Amino acid sequence: MIQEFFSASAQSTLRYRIIDGEGPLLIMIHGLGCTGLLDYSQAALMPALQGRKIALIDLLGAGESEKPLNFAYTVKAHAQVVSELIQSRFCEPIILYGHSLGGPIALCAAENCRDRVRGLILSEANLDPSPSDQPSYKTARFSETEFVENEYPRLLDSVGKPQGIPPTWAVTLKTWLPEAVHRLSVDAVRGGTPSWRQRLYDLDCPKMFLFGANSLPDPDIEELERKGIPVRILSGVGHNMAYEDPSQLAGALADFMAACLAALIDKEGNG
Repeated sequence: MIQEFFSASAQSTLRYRIIDGEGPLLIMIHGLGCTGLLDYSQAALMPALQGRKIALIDLLGAGESEKPLNFAYTVKAHAQVVSELIQSRFCEPIILYGHSLGGPIALCAAENCRDRVRGLILSEANLDPSPSDQPSYKTARFSETEFVENEYPRLLDSVGKPQGIPPTWAVTLKTWLPEAVHRLSVDAVRGGTPSWRQRLYDLDCPKMFLFGANSLPDPDIEELERKGIPVRILSGVGHNMAYEDPSQLAGALADFMAACLAALIDKEGNG
């Protein structure tokens, strides 16, 4: 059942689905052009996550959530809405998952809710300003008007053509407000201040970073491990891991949740 949350900061309604279960609540935050309800429904229902409580959210401007034209659609603005949801609706410990550009949103929400968040797991998340080979960089080259009127329709028309966008991404991208795609892309190119990378290093809670094996090599594996952040590589998948192998993603999430729960129990026992 889809539930609604009215954000005071955005003056708009975010929609999400709760899968009932026990233990900490896993909140799954999608990336650019994606939606939580479509991207993560399969993974959330896999046997590895059976019995876990999970929230699948659609960020403002995407999927089932409202699409206000006057919202900033920056990482910070999205994180504020997610933080309001956490503080208003949930009383249990929180574990945040963020994929791609959902990663810095999850990170910023974790910073805002330090007293509630007990773990942060990211998959191929943006830690630095978007490089030139990323869709967000290519989108940000256009003015908002140019993107909305010309480039957004061209993207949707490119499915199945050489160098066109993947069919799965086209399905979810169609649910986005074009202005939301552009504004988040511009923010991704701008990056965080301080950087999302440094803020991830500084965040004091259990953390993990996922890569798809098909996305490798990536120098961040060694860099993250040097900073004490465990890395897990999912075999046979790339950036689109939630669709390519939802069972494997679910297994990684379940293992991280179990580790966070054990750490929480140990902390409470020693407290």
